[in-house]
Order: sequence, then C-alpha cells, then structure tokens
Amino acid sequence: MIYWLRHRWKRVVLGAFALALITAVGIAVWIHQRIDGCLPVLDGTLVISGVESDVTIERDGQGVPTVTAQSRSDAAFSLGFLHAQDRFFQMDLLRRQSAGKLSEIFGGALFAVDDAFRRHRFQRLASTVVNRLTAQRRELLEAYARGVNGGLDQLQASPLEYLVLRVDPAPWKIEDSILVMMTMYCDLQDEIGYQEYRLGLLKNALPDAAYQFLVRDGTEWDASLDGGTFDEPEIPSAEVWSLRDVELDLDESLGASQTGSSSGRGSNNWAISGTVTGDGRAILGCDMHLSLAVPAIWYRVVMNTPTVGGEVRRLVGVTLPGLPALIAGSNGSIAWGYTNSYGDFGDVIELRQPSPESREYATADGPRQLETITEIVDIRGGPAREINYDWTEWGPVVFRDEDRRRFVHRWVGHDHEAVNLNLLEFESAVDLEEVLRIANTCGMPQQNFVCVDSQANIGWTVAGRLPDRPGLAPRTPVDWSDGALTWRGYLDPSRSPRIVNPPGGRIWTANARVVSGAGLQALGDGGYALGARARQIRDRLRAKDKFTERELLDIQLDDEALFLKRWQKLLLDLLDRGNVATSAEFKQHVANWGARAAVDSVGYRIVRRFRTRVVESIEKAIATKAGLDGRVRIPQSEGFVWQILRERPVHLLPRGVDSWDSFLAAHAATTEALLTTAQNLDAATWGQHNKARVKHPLSGSLSSLAPWLDMPLVELPGDRWMPRVQTPNFGASVRMVVSPGHEEDGIFHMPGGQSGHPESPFYRAGFEDWTEGRPSPLLPGLATHRLTLKRAALPSE
Repeated sequence: MIYWLRHRWKRVVLGAFALALITAVGIAVWIHQRIDGCLPVLDGTLVISGVESDVTIERDGQGVPTVTAQSRSDAAFSLGFLHAQDRFFQMDLLRRQSAGKLSEIFGGALFAVDDAFRRHRFQRLASTVVNRLTAQRRELLEAYARGVNGGLDQLQASPLEYLVLRVDPAPWKIEDSILVMMTMYCDLQDEIGYQEYRLGLLKNALPDAAYQFLVRDGTEWDASLDGGTFDEPEIPSAEVWSLRDVELDLDESLGASQTGSSSGRGSNNWAISGTVTGDGRAILGCDMHLSLAVPAIWYRVVMNTPTVGGEVRRLVGVTLPGLPALIAGSNGSIAWGYTNSYGDFGDVIELRQPSPESREYATADGPRQLETITEIVDIRGGPAREINYDWTEWGPVVFRDEDRRRFVHRWVGHDHEAVNLNLLEFESAVDLEEVLRIANTCGMPQQNFVCVDSQANIGWTVAGRLPDRPGLAPRTPVDWSDGALTWRGYLDPSRSPRIVNPPGGRIWTANARVVSGAGLQALGDGGYALGARARQIRDRLRAKDKFTERELLDIQLDDEALFLKRWQKLLLDLLDRGNVATSAEFKQHVANWGARAAVDSVGYRIVRRFRTRVVESIEKAIATKAGLDGRVRIPQSEGFVWQILRERPVHLLPRGVDSWDSFLAAHAATTEALLTTAQNLDAATWGQHNKARVKHPLSGSLSSLAPWLDMPLVELPGDRWMPRVQTPNFGASVRMVVSPGHEEDGIFHMPGGQSGHPESPFYRAGFEDWTEGRPSPLLPGLATHRLTLKRAALPSE
C-alpha cells in the first residue's frame, strides 16, 4: 500500500501537470487565434453589402492601400472598411472622447475627462450637424459608416484592445464622424477659453502699463507674410510696478526645468512657386506636428475615384480614421496642408448677475435664466454618475472665480457651423482660386491653409469660418450684457484674409502671426507661437534661388538652434565674468555646444535648461506679485523676458537679489546641479532626454506589454523653436513634400505604420524612416496584396 502511494502521487502530479500544460496550451492557442483573428483581410474576394460596384484594394509592402472605386460613395465605404480593419479602437477613442463616454469602457478613472467633455454637449451638436447636412454629404457619411461596420464584421475577432479590456466594440453611427471632428477641435483649440480667463486675472491684478508690457502684440522674432511689425513697449518704472518685494527661491526646481519640457507647439507648412524650382513646378511642404501616439494619428491612402464633383481623380495623402475625407495631400491639380492658426475663435464672457446665488443673467434682450443640464455617465464596473452644469444662450459656464462670478465661453466649436464637410470639395478643386474659396467656406478647426496648384500658383488663407465681431477680438473676459460685443454670426467667406503669389514666390506658416492690419483683426490672437520657427523657415527659403523636394525635406529636418544662440552667448559671457558656482566642464560644454539640438550635445541641453529656468523664474515672480497660483504663462514671453535681460532694471529683480548677474548665476549653478543629480555631466546629452516616447494608449497600464505595443525608444534631434519640432511625445505627425501632378517625386514620413495591430508587419513600417529623416516615397510601392470588395446581390435580384 505504501509502495503504491509512493508511486501514485507521481502519477497524480504528472497528470495534473499534463492537464495544466494542456490548459495553458489551449489558452495560448485561443489567445493566438484571437490575436490573429483581428488582423485585417488582405487578399481574396469579399462579397459584401454596401458597395454599388466592385472595389479593389491593393496594398504595398508597408500596408499602404490603393483604393479603386467606381463612385465616391464606394470610395467612402472602402475607406471606412480599411479604417475599421486597421484602426477601429483609435476611432472609438476619438468619438468617445468628445462624447464623454470613455468611462463606459475604462471605468471611473476617466470620469473627470468625461465630465469635462459632457459640458460641451457635443453629442447633441453632432445630431444637429447631421440633420443640417446636404443629402450628398449625409450619403457619404452613411456609406462610410456602412464600410466601418462591414470592416468590423469581417474581422474574425474584435480588435485586440477589446480582448484586453473585455468589452465589445459598439457599431459606428454617422454622428460619430462629427464627434471625431469635435475631438480634433478640442485638440487644436482652447475649448474653455483658459488663456483668456487667466489673462483676465492677470490684467485685474496689474497696473495697465505692466500688463501692456507683458502681453504684447508681437516680438522681434515675428516673420509675418506681409512684413508687419509692432513697436516694443517700454518697461514700467519702479513707481508703477516692481518685483522687489517678491520672495523667490532661485534654487528650487521649477516645473519643466527639472526634467526639460516635453510640451510642444508645432506645425510648419510652406509653398514655393514655379519661379523657385528648377522646372517651373510649385511645391508644397506640409509638416503637421501633434501629440505622438500608437497608432499614428493619420492613415495613408491613395484613392482612384470619382470625387464629389464627379471627376475621376487620384487622391494621395492622409486621412483621419473616423472621417471619409482626404485631409491633406494632392489631387493631381492642387496640393494642400495645414498648420494650426492659433487665431482667437472664442470669447470668455463674464455674466452680469444680481448675485452669485442668482440663476438670472443679463442679455441685450433682457434677463435670462441659467439652464441646468443633467447628464448621466455610465461607469464600467460601478454605478452611473450624474453631472449637472449650467448652460447659457452663449454656451456653457466654464469658470467660477473666488468671488463666485460665472464665466461663459462663446466658442465656434459649439455651433452647428463648426462642421459642414465642405473639405470634401478640396479633392475636386482644379486650381488655386477654387480651393481657396472652398477653404473659406469650410466648417472645420480654423487652420493656416497653404496650397499650390499644377499651374505653379501658391496661396495662403485660413480654412474655417471666422467669427464676425463688432471690434477687435478681446484677450480677456468681456461683458455681453448690452449686446455691444456680441458676435454677428460669421464673416462672409470673401472677407477672409488671403495671400496669393506673393513677390519672391514663397509662403510659410509656423503657428505664429501670419498677417497684420485687417487680416489680424479678422483672425485675432489666440496665443500665437513665437515667430522664431517661422523666421528660420523664411530665411531657409530665401537662402537659395531654387529648391527640389529633397531640399525642402532638409528644411523640415533643420535642427539648428538659431533661437537659442543669444541665450548661449548670455550664459557664456556670464561664465567668462566668473563668480558662478559651476565646473570647468560645464563652461566647456556651453562653449562647444554645436548650435544644434543634436542628440550628442550636452551644451545644447544646458543652454536650453538654463533658459527655461530663467523664463519660468521670472514668470513665477510675476504670478506671485499678481497673487496667482503657480506661474503665469504668457504667450510669447520671450519678448518681455529678453527685454528685461537686455535692459536689466533692478526693480524687476526679486527680493534679496542684488544684480541680474547674481540672478542668472544662481540659475546656471542650479542647471548644472539638476543635470548631474543622477549622472555625470558628460552623459547629460540632449538625446538622453529627448527620446521619442510614442506609446499605445494601453501600454501605461500594461507595462509588461509596452515593448510589444509601443514604438522603439529612440533619441531624436530637434526641439520646440526650430523647424524640426521634437519633444518626447510631440512632433511631426506627418511630413509631406509634394507637387501636384508629380506625386511620384513626393516624400512622406509618418511616426508609425498603417496598422493598429502589433502583430501586423505594417505596425511599425515607416517609423525608422521618420526617426532617421530618410526620404521615403509619397506613393505606395508595388502591390503585394489585392482584395476585391464585391457587391452582394440584393434579395430581389
């Protein structure tokens, strides 16, 4: 018996092990099948409902599809099919974000995000927009939605992310495409008017002369297309405004200066006319910078299709998953691209009320009552939560200050005019005049729209409707109770500013001010970027008489630190004068910095960090003086900061600091201390900080899967104030150089591949060309896959 027991347990253990092994293998096989089952269909014939005629979809070795369709409706269906097969989870997040429905799949951790977006009532807006669309536009959205749901149904398993989250994907509705547009609005514009509100607090706390000195119309870096400039304001005297009573710790770690800011503002585009190319063609450079993630924002495509105008075209460029339109690219006759305009497209309104407790507010038509909106947010894994917020005839209440005053944001993104899908007409435009006219009628986030045509013309305008204000766009909250400042609708498109074929044959934009005078009045200043990047691009375009596509790519990759040169000189001169508690190695790196945001440069990182500390320290002193928390962020702060450092007024030093050299020396010493906290100074290169962190939305909570989900961690050159805008999680979402009709000479980069599936060979395709700056072709290569979507016969046939 004992002998039997001694040997029986081995059999039991072996049996249990075998069972566990079989179970584990079964689970592994099941997981493998599920993972493979959500890969797209690449080859063969699919009989599918929703297409009017057969459609062919060919893919090259990087998975870039070429769609050949017999109607624009079939092209929209096929694009929806592709987007769903490759990117459905991305589309789902885009629609859920603006709808305030992320908590439905992620749980209560994202309730605050849903709360913030629900207050804009975007889902209600999407329904209104759809109901107002023309029959043709609605038909395309319906065809696209059928394609999305058809593509989702053709997957053998739900996309991988739903397997991880253990939820089922919801079908696509036509309103969802409008929600995707609203998410992009919020990514590109300030949907709550935060900057205007904060500047209002600053203005109320400062003497007018101090406010005008800080918040200025431009700087010496401006490079507008019309050459307009502004005078530099004077520094207020000590009797008017002083910072000598402000206590400031110059050794503390100030926000981004501890790690180096990873925020960014970027996008460049430019055009050169036929007078600036060797063969008389106009060429467009499109360099759209946005937050970087996996999968990439854009989806490449070529569509051979009749356009909305009826003509058969080859459409080449990028689409946004969730929309049936070519967003940027070429139709063979024109090519177009964008940068964010940073105009002023919303006003913060201070409500006039009898008391903070009152529900009544004043309007030009008499008193009105605040409307209470109640929303129910479904929370996965928990009880639903109720949101209550206030709505006015001008939009939502977005702020209440310490005196409990209410502030409302009147914003273009709350109007049904926000989206009209007129951008679909770009694909059928035949020349510059036509495409500019279309751009001015578009309901879309207001963008610097740069375009070229096949007749070698170039032009700029702002795509998107512009508010019709009775005066200048206000920078701080205003009172609309008497109707004097109320918008009068939208400007007639003919009044939108334009520049066509300027002398010199060059156009450039880079998120900075583009025009002056009446054009600037129409656009307003919504927080323009410093003009340093625009100036560097302008000067590069003026440096040669002729350009090719490859030479325009070189400008997109330009990482020379022209903006920081005067900061490097300031720091080096300080070190030369002595009395700075830094090492000899520190000075040597500053002296030999290389004047580029190069991955191996320690000196660049030092100069950059030093400048950030100085600017943030001055901003914090201003905020402290004004009684504001943290530090005040003023657009184009370089203007007043450099003027202070140039003129060195003693009354703008904080308490206890006897000279500007002492102020700067303290920040130089702290810069070295921060950079050497955990490493030798020689190891503190720019590349060691500036590593591309292009991550999948789920990799943060699934760290063990991050190497599988994320793009490689790569050191990258570039920074915020040069054409090659690059921070760890912000940079070129696409680089494109193209001349319409000569797409075979075009260049394209994207920081990731077509597929959103990490097991797809197309997941990382193109990422290395993007990081290395290698020119890769705009057009797809030879087809390696061919899929036919075949019309399913109707029951009556």
